[in-house]
This record gives sequence, structure tokens and C-alpha cells, in this order.
Amino acid sequence: MKNLKDCCVSLVASGYGTVSMSMTMMQSDSRILQEYRGVDSATKARYSFAQDTDGFQMSAKRA
Repeated sequence: MKNLKDCCVSLVASGYGTVSMSMTMMQSDSRILQEYRGVDSATKARYSFAQDTDGFQMSAKRA
């Protein structure tokens, strides 16, 4: 939980925060991205809400 608290403190102080993910979470995230690639562009367009996004983007460091 300390990692999440540190992230929140950083977010409030600087507008930016990071949260470390366990290997299991990174693998799950990777599987989600692999499945997403299989979704056709028409379906992606129907569920795209670009006008509502704040620019948040996930990134992952891989060991």
C-alpha cells in the first residue's frame, strides 16, 4: 500500500505519479493488449471516447 500512497503524494505535488505492477499484473496487462489487437476497427471506433479522455496513458517497464 505504501507504493500507492507515494503515488498519490506525487500526483498531488507534481501532477504525475507511477505505480509499480507485479509480474502477474504485467502479464495480465500484456494478455489484454494482445486480445485488444484482435478487435476490429469498427468495434474500437464504437467504444472510443477520445473527447472524454484526459490524456492518461499506461506504460510499463519490462525487466
